[in-house]
Amino acid sequence: MLGVTLFSDRAPDAEQRPVPQPLCPSFDLATLLELFDGDDAEVTVLLEAAIGSIRSDARTIAGAAGENDCRTVLASAHRLKGTSGTIGDRRLFAISIQIEETAASIPDAPLLSA
Repeated sequence: MLGVTLFSDRAPDAEQRPVPQPLCPSFDLATLLELFDGDDAEVTVLLEAAIGSIRSDARTIAGAAGENDCRTVLASAHRLKGTSGTIGDRRLFAISIQIEETAASIPDAPLLSA
């Protein structure tokens, strides 16, 4: 044991608790609605499709990473980046870029153009 405590069953004092900070402001529904001229039905259809795609890509990335399948991780992260960019989710977009760059840095992973 290195003498490092990762978890404690004692709750930290309120003054010591870190305030969670997002990587960046994430999702702005108002801007998305503005882009669709306030058509919330169209935005709902777009978001429902995006959520399905995001869930699918996240599952694929998790499974492929567990099997060291960098090509699949790379392709799925690229799709995830596109989906999150389309709906304007800046945090997920940034995370997708990190995953894609990491997978692309592994020698056997093919680079995607775009």
